[in-house]
Amino acid sequence: MSSEIRELPAYLDGLLRYLEKPQRTVVGLHSGTSADGPGAVVALVSGHGQATEIEVVATENYEYESPLRERIFDVFARDTGSLDRVAQADNAIGEFFAGAADRIVQKAGLTMGKIDLIVSSGQVCYQVIEGQVDEHRWLGDEAITAFLDLGAGAFIAERTGVTTISNLRQRDIAAGGLGVPTVSYGDWVLFRHPTVNRAIHNIGGIANPTVIPAGATLDDMFAFDSGPGNMIIDAIVGWMTNGEMAFDDGGAIAARGAVHDGLLSELMRNPFVRQDPPKGAARQLYGHKFSAGVRDRGRELGLSDEDLIATATAFTAESIAFAYRKFVLPRAPVDEILLAGGGAKNITLTNMLRQRLDPIPVGTTDDIGIPVDAREVLTMVVIGNETVHGGTGNVPNATGASKLVIAGDITPGRPGRLPAR
Repeated sequence: MSSEIRELPAYLDGLLRYLEKPQRTVVGLHSGTSADGPGAVVALVSGHGQATEIEVVATENYEYESPLRERIFDVFARDTGSLDRVAQADNAIGEFFAGAADRIVQKAGLTMGKIDLIVSSGQVCYQVIEGQVDEHRWLGDEAITAFLDLGAGAFIAERTGVTTISNLRQRDIAAGGLGVPTVSYGDWVLFRHPTVNRAIHNIGGIANPTVIPAGATLDDMFAFDSGPGNMIIDAIVGWMTNGEMAFDDGGAIAARGAVHDGLLSELMRNPFVRQDPPKGAARQLYGHKFSAGVRDRGRELGLSDEDLIATATAFTAESIAFAYRKFVLPRAPVDEILLAGGGAKNITLTNMLRQRLDPIPVGTTDDIGIPVDAREVLTMVVIGNETVHGGTGNVPNATGASKLVIAGDITPGRPGRLPAR
C-alpha cells in the first residue's frame, strides 16, 4: 500500500474549509405544509451545537408561480399524484428552489461565490403515519412510516455550484422517529433561555409547539404537532373566493363571522387533536378531503362563508389551547409562548389564542429578533450546519426516534467551486 498522502477530493476540501472558517455564509430554503412557496434566508453562522450563533442577513418568501403551484397541489391529491408527476415535480421544485437561492443571495448583496453552504428541507409533499393513512399499508398489516419532500438537492447543488444539505427527515425515520417536528433541534439552539420557560408555537399548515424549559438540555425539551394550523382556513378561503385569495389576510374574513359552537365541538372531537404525544400530523390529515368535509358540514348547518372561516380559525386556536392544557402544562411550566409562521400574522387567530391561553403571555418570535417568516427556515440552517460538523439534527423527545442522529444528505457543489478560506 502506498504511503503517499493523497490530495483530498475537492468536495472534502470544501467541507474542511467550511469547518475551518470562524463564520460561514449559509442559505436556507424551506416550504412547509401550506405549500405557498419557499421561505429563504441568508445567514451568517458561527460555532455549532449550543455555541451556534446566527445573524440574519436577508430573508424573503418566494411564492410558487403558475402553473407550478397547480402542479404541486395536483401531486398532493392521492388520485392524481402518479409517479411521473411526482418525479417531474421533484426536479421542477429543485429548479425553483435553486432560483430562490439565487434571488435571496442577490437581495443580500452577495454573489453565489460567497456562499459556503445551502440547506434545503424541500417542499413537504406526503407523509405516511400509522393510523392516519390506513389504505396505504404496504406490507400486509404494517404501515411503514415515510416522508416525501420534493425539491431535488442535486438540482440545487448543480444550478448554484454550492454544496447542498437536503432530505433532512429520513435519518430520524430510520431511527424509529416520525421525522417531524423537524424544527425542534434548531428551536433548542435558537430559543433556549437560561431563566425563561419558553414555548415556540409554529402555525403553518400544521401547528406545533416546541417546549424549551429554562436552561434545557435536549433531553428536557419536547415537541409535537398539535393539529391544524392554516390548512383548513386556507382551503376554505380559496373555495369561497374561487381561487382569488389563498389565505385570510390578517384574519379579516374570520373577524366578520361568528363561531358556530356546535361545529367547533364536532371538530374538537378529532382523534389526532386528543392523541398523546409524540405525534406528527401528515399533511393529508387536514388536507383537501378533511377541509371539504368541514365546508360541507358548515353548509348543512347554514353557516355563511364568514362564519365558516371564523369557526375553522377557532378550531385552530382551540386545538392549540387544548394541547397546552392537556399535554404541555402538566409536564412543564411555560412563562411565555412565542408564535411563528404565517398564522402569527392572523390577528383574529392570535386574539383567540390570547383569550384561551391567558394568563400565559403570547407574543411572536419577532419580539426577540427572529422574524416569524424566517424562524422555520433558520432552524433548517442550524440543522444543516450540524450535519457538516457531524452533530445531531433531531430530538427524540419530539419525533419518537430511538436515538440522536446526523440529519440530511450532502450533495457536493460543482468541482472547483470551493468556499473561500
